[in-house]
Amino acid sequence: MAPQPLIPQSQLVFSAELAAAVGLPEAVLLQQIKGLYLHQPATRRDGLPWLHVSRAYLMQLLPFWSEEELQAVCDSLESLGLLNIDRKTAAKDSILLAINETPVVRAVPAPQIAPVVPPAATTTAVKAAPDQAVNTKVTVTAASSPAPRPGKREGQPLPPDFQPSEDMLELLERFHGVPRGFALQQIEDFTLYWRERGNAGHAWQNRFKQHVQFQWARQQQEATGTDHAGQRGTGTARRTRDSSLESDLTDTSWAE
Repeated sequence: MAPQPLIPQSQLVFSAELAAAVGLPEAVLLQQIKGLYLHQPATRRDGLPWLHVSRAYLMQLLPFWSEEELQAVCDSLESLGLLNIDRKTAAKDSILLAINETPVVRAVPAPQIAPVVPPAATTTAVKAAPDQAVNTKVTVTAASSPAPRPGKREGQPLPPDFQPSEDMLELLERFHGVPRGFALQQIEDFTLYWRERGNAGHAWQNRFKQHVQFQWARQQQEATGTDHAGQRGTGTARRTRDSSLESDLTDTSWAE
């Protein structure tokens, strides 16, 4: 097997502001698609520039995602109105898509429901006062309730049999220097933490990656601190790192 270069040939570039607004995976994919417009011809339709993109080429650009994870990020961007996907006319093994930089949220009109007078109430009122008009108050709850947001993906709890994918383990070891054995040792703590919280979410593979990277960095820092155990302030620094564990593990706004 040929040795891997220290510095990769290509690097991912994305906007920090965009990642904070729509999520880190969504910002990465959107930025990559934006770059494709510089090298591939687009077809104007319905006021949008449409591109035919090979699925294999997208997987080559983003090798750290599985096909299921890539599709989930595409669905997320589509639900946000930032990406249009044409599934009817797309060629085989490719995606026909268009970036929508000015998404418009269309209001869903409330259904028109004609008031219906219950038969029993009508009969009673007529018998009691045959010469008077019957006043019937009808409350339509469907029209007063706000329409649900279309296309919103609901998060799922962590699967009870969660295991990191082979691609994720390889990515952690190859690009982040985390040994495979160390990553596997974190599964128990990771699953125990999220099962106790009971939170629903998306992209559990990426959350596991974030958890392993944090624990690995923490171990390296503690190993360095052991060599300087006699210096003042070591205990305070360690307590500071420990107190940040909760906030780092729960900072999952990028995957919401």
